Amino acid sequence: MNEEASVRVAVISDIPAIHALYKILFAEMSQLQPGVWRPAEMPRSFIAELVAGERSNILLIEEGGEIAGFAVVQDRDTPPLNCLHKNRFCYLLDFVVQPNRRGKGLGKALLAAAEAWAHERNLKWLELNVLAENTGAIKLYEKTGMKPSGYTMRKMYT
Repeated sequence: MNEEASVRVAVISDIPAIHALYKILFAEMSQLQPGVWRPAEMPRSFIAELVAGERSNILLIEEGGEIAGFAVVQDRDTPPLNCLHKNRFCYLLDFVVQPNRRGKGLGKALLAAAEAWAHERNLKWLELNVLAENTGAIKLYEKTGMKPSGYTMRKMYT
């Protein structure tokens, strides 16, 4: 990551930039799994809830004074099932870096910030879901020490 890049927590005035990045995220997901995902816009009200949430934040990475990506982090509890140990963990709900800024260490820095966010809250682990076709993201996650902990399987009919 270059010296001009930094990570900070989003505020309400950042919603337009986050909204634009969500369009990129959803467009890419629709290219990877066109039968499941489609280009869309994330409702600004949902983004505002994440920004203002007691158990969530949107971490922004800025480069050259511009928002280059974000990570949505949430403090979650394991389901209240007697077969599970009760734990709190960090769930990485959404993650995106502008395509023209990838490969420069911004994603790695954003993931490190998500881990720091989790450590500050004494959370047990960082968890996320990623599309199997998103090989670039998977490589990034593996480079930071993440490993698969389960698989979602699907059989398409149409």
